[in-house]
Amino acid sequence: MGDIIIRDLKLAWRNKFSWWQGPFFFILFITLCVLALNPGGTLQTEIAGPLIWIGVLFSLFLNFTSLFQTDFQDGTLEALQLSGVGNLNIVSAKAVTFFLTSFLPFLVILPIAGLIMSLSTGLISAIGISLLVSAPALIAYGVLSGALLGRMNSASFLVILVIAPLVIPVLIFGTAAINSYMMEGLRAVEFKALLGINLIALAIGLPAAAAALKANLE
Repeated sequence: MGDIIIRDLKLAWRNKFSWWQGPFFFILFITLCVLALNPGGTLQTEIAGPLIWIGVLFSLFLNFTSLFQTDFQDGTLEALQLSGVGNLNIVSAKAVTFFLTSFLPFLVILPIAGLIMSLSTGLISAIGISLLVSAPALIAYGVLSGALLGRMNSASFLVILVIAPLVIPVLIFGTAAINSYMMEGLRAVEFKALLGINLIALAIGLPAAAAALKANLE
């Protein structure tokens, strides 16, 4: 599994645009929202957090389709299977790589979004924590959608149809956790709910992604 992660990290480093297009879309989305809702540059805290969450989700959707697409096309997945690498190890490695190359950049540029929206440091931190805690579920479901649709070209809209119902609970508790974190910290009930959702997503999403990968390779 480690070899797959290192290989994918090297490929991502060679093709930097592929993993920065999501953050670029995110900043563009936030900028347009601010200009449309309040040209003065300040948004109410009640809508700032949900807007950032929605921007991150749609930006992640852009990358989910490419998780396995190239590996399907160039025969890498078949070669990994022939070498004895299990499908669960493959999807787990993809999940780790996706977190490092596609999810972490959003946390890095989150202060820029906060600056555009004139948010306080405390609110930016709360949003970042809520996103980080929700990462396992978002990535597990994203890997599942990528494995299901990896052989299809231009499947971005289908990814949204597949993953949207799955991430709605994550979105609800993730946005609710923002205000709760500012009052109660990580002890808030929303974070406990997110922990449960993460466990369910990892227990269901990764094995299902492995099964989808196997079905697509047969």
